[in-house]
Formats: sequence, structure tokens, C-alpha cells
Amino acid sequence: MDWAKNSFVSLFLIILMAHIAGCSTLPGDNSNNTPDLPSDPSPENPNSPSDPTAVVFTPVGEVIADSLIDVEFLPGQNGHSLVISKTGNVYYLDENFSVVGTPFFISTKQDHEEKGLLNVVADPLYAANNLVYFYYTDPDDNPDRNLVERYRVNVDIPGNTFNLLDPQLILDFNKSGSADENNGGALMFMTQNELAIGVGDGGDTPQLALNVDSPLGKVHRVIPNRTTGAGGFTDPGNGVSNVTTSVYSVGLQNAFSIVVDGDGDLFVGDVSQDTYEEVNCVYYSGENYHWPTCEGPCSLDSVNPIHGYAFNDGNFDPDFILGQPKFIILSAYYLGDQYGGAFTDKIIYNELNDGFVRVISLNQFEQVTTDAHIGNLPGLTGLHENPVDGLLYGVSLSDSNRILRMDLAP
Repeated sequence: MDWAKNSFVSLFLIILMAHIAGCSTLPGDNSNNTPDLPSDPSPENPNSPSDPTAVVFTPVGEVIADSLIDVEFLPGQNGHSLVISKTGNVYYLDENFSVVGTPFFISTKQDHEEKGLLNVVADPLYAANNLVYFYYTDPDDNPDRNLVERYRVNVDIPGNTFNLLDPQLILDFNKSGSADENNGGALMFMTQNELAIGVGDGGDTPQLALNVDSPLGKVHRVIPNRTTGAGGFTDPGNGVSNVTTSVYSVGLQNAFSIVVDGDGDLFVGDVSQDTYEEVNCVYYSGENYHWPTCEGPCSLDSVNPIHGYAFNDGNFDPDFILGQPKFIILSAYYLGDQYGGAFTDKIIYNELNDGFVRVISLNQFEQVTTDAHIGNLPGLTGLHENPVDGLLYGVSLSDSNRILRMDLAP
């Protein structure tokens, strides 16, 4: 998917192994280690009318910068957060969303169309180790590279200083060329130790998404090294490739967003080319979503998106714009108890370009039972729960230079 086409301004072959998180399967004989799933992964028409629980997005805190792309609350820090810009700046924010010190600039990123500093995630053990991880694109002539790096946060609130120390390379995904699109960028801890990473097909050679030894067009799962002065990762035993041991699932085009439920089950938002935006649930290690052979529901095997929307479905949402490129974002799997419980244990997702924001409910087999429109915010790249108030916060690439809080509409 080409962000240039999006015009922001106008805008993851092997069995399930022990201790690998996977989406729930139907009960029954699973002796051949394949998921026992319904033939149709979701109801024929789960769409429902606009939910009466509508939301709005309220700017909070001070003006930070343009091109904000992600915010991450730091565990054990009473609402302190990091926010990043696509252009490479990292800002430390206090509990009032005010900037502490001066921004740290990750100078080896490249901000151009779909390239740049794309995601930040805090280590689940941040309160003890102060570690954070970044995903960004680095131009290296030909090919470009997508990298995951680890830093240690050094901040002095009374002294108003902030810095990132001890940069360490965790993973390096060489692209097959220097195309601007399909870099992926998802980062999400599945468990306390296991980091999931969504990597795009790179745009030049989409067939690499089906090659288990290529890092492109995959979801990777690693245990990142947390040792000072050392990078890399420990192989958690994905068993998909002996060459690229981090590969967890294959056949994805542009895994830009990942969310995880309370059981560690993984959901991937796969941005497509020009047919169908996908919500995929990772049932087990080694799943193949068949891009570029298929886009959307596929008859090749039982692994299909659990949900999504077609480019030509003008009736999907009241804010759906026919003819405009699509870019799905899985914003949050909300586990909090705010918003009157309306969104608890549900997936909130949105369309980056058209702006519509929707919420889906799942049954115990990860089938979508309802899907409702709740709001609109073009450029929304994700939502994160603030541990202080339990509300969801995010940023928009196109609509704000401040942090945005999701509130119930008055």
C-alpha cells in the first residue's frame, strides 16, 4: 500500500507449540495440529448500525510537533509517555502531556512517504530496566533497511532533561530495493518477554512474503536482548524458518498494526494493495495468509481474515469514501473498564484515510459478532490505555500536533 497514494495531508509450517500464544479454536479433535475452526471465520454480515456509544477525540496537553505517529505509556511511571514523530523526534511527556527536556532525534531514519520512524513500544519490565524499542526505516542506498532498535531512557523530571542511551540493534530487515511503501512497522509485546514485529513485503518483490526464509511480508516473534551494551535476540522457537528464525507467520503485505488481547492472542491489521483490508488472528506459528496470491478471503486453506472491508464496499461505513486508497489500523484491544464498559474486551479499529472509527465484538472462537461505527478521525495511527485514568489516547498524522484523548461524545 502506497502512502504516497494515500496523501496523508488530505489523507505475520508448523504446529502450535507449547507456550505460543494463539487465538482460540473451537473444541474438538485437533490431533493433526491444525486449528478446528468454523468454515466461515465470521458471520456473513456482522455490520450493525452506528453505535449509540459515539466517541470524539479531545486534544490534551501542550502543542508538541507535526507528523506525530505514535504514543506509548511507560509502565510504572504514573502516566508518563513517549511520543514520536515520523520525522525522527522522540519526546518525553509528563503526566500532563507536557514535554520534558529536549526531543531526542534518531538521525538514521528516513522520513519519506511510508518510510520514517514508525513505532515505539516500552518493555513490559520498563519500571526496572527503562528500555524502549523503536521501528524505523534506514536508507542504505540499495536496499533500504527496516530496523528495530532498543534504547534506555534517561530522564530527570526536576532537572528537565531527557536522553536515550545505549542504542542496540535487535533486528535488521533488508528490503529487496528502495521502494517507499510496505515497510510494516508494528511492535507489540505478546507476553512479558516475547515481542511481535510486523514487517511489510517492501513493495518491490511481493512474492517474498511467501518465502519463509525472507524476513519480508511476515510477523516475527523474538525475545529481545535486554543486556546493556548488547543487542540481538533469543530465538523463542518459532520453527518456521531455519534461516530467518524470527519468522512467526507469512504471506502478509503490510502488517502495520498489531493488538493483543488479555490472553496474549495476536491480531494483525494487514494493509492491502487495492482490494481488501484485513483483520487477521494468528492461530498458530507458521500460518500463511497467502499474499500476494490472495488479498482478503482466500480458498487456499482455512486461514482467512476474521474481518475486514473491501475497497468497493461503499455501504460499509457512513464515512467510507469510494475511490480513495484504504489503510486499516488496529488501534486497540481495550481491556479497561471506562466508557461505561461499551468497548471493554473489544477491538477498536479505524481507516487511516477515510477516518471512520469502528468497534468489533468477538465470541470465544474469535468470530466477529458485531461491528459498529463509533466516530471519525483521519490519520489516527493507534490508541493506548493510560494506566492512570483507563482512557485511550493517540495521535493523528493529519489532524493534530497534540495528544488526543478518546472521550464519549456529549
